[in-house]
Amino acid sequence: MPANRSRIGEVSCGVRFSWAAVVASGIALLCTAGCETPPAATQPASVSGERRADEAGQPPAWASAGTRSRSTSAGGSARRADPTATLDDSDVVAVYTYYDSEPWLRDVDGLVVGFKVRAYIASGRTDKGIFVPGDIEVTASLLRPRRGGGFLREPVHEWRFSEAEARGFRVRKPSILGESYGLVLRWPPDVDLSGRRVEIQVSYQRSDGVMIKGPPRALSVPLPAGYEAAPGVAAPPAVSERRQAEAAPRGARPGSPPRPSPQPAEPP
Repeated sequence: MPANRSRIGEVSCGVRFSWAAVVASGIALLCTAGCETPPAATQPASVSGERRADEAGQPPAWASAGTRSRSTSAGGSARRADPTATLDDSDVVAVYTYYDSEPWLRDVDGLVVGFKVRAYIASGRTDKGIFVPGDIEVTASLLRPRRGGGFLREPVHEWRFSEAEARGFRVRKPSILGESYGLVLRWPPDVDLSGRRVEIQVSYQRSDGVMIKGPPRALSVPLPAGYEAAPGVAAPPAVSERRQAEAAPRGARPGSPPRPSPQPAEPP
């Protein structure tokens, strides 16, 4: 009997130890599952890498794409405001034009086929050029000498650009005179103005219909090498002829020498 009791005691002790081991292992598994850290992909790689990204002006690599920029418009993206969207062009009062010393466009044979001009459409409030919402008009007229003096203007070609068409001519960097348009214009292929005198004028039509005209500019279109001027071509008068005409008394016919003015008699 004592031997049987000792065996029963040993069996009961072994059962107790096995259950205790099962309970301890279960508690260990629960602790390890509850203390597990998130995946490495959701955490910053290192503090030094994050600092380098911030110093470079870029978000860290772990930042999501949705946090890199904020939308400031209803369209979902921030856009630069159009300077002509709210412009009141009734303030436009003048058009200024500037030409290079060699404003001509030439083809491969040296023939002049057009010209370049820089136009400032000025606001009366600032007296500086602005980008405008209306139409820009450029006219080229042929100057023919008039018998009584001066020139007859014969229209040759006209360019007209809407606000959308004129955007391609906007000069990106403003000058001290404000915003401007760098117009590069070609006349039709069947027009040959070589050796002739032309007048260029740039105008702007405001939204209220008022046409603001710039000062006309007379230019002598050069001839290619080896060409001769056609007869009857309007050419600027020579400097000597212009001075003679200015010095001639009123009523004198062209080409007649000026009358000598009376001189005081020399004393004996």
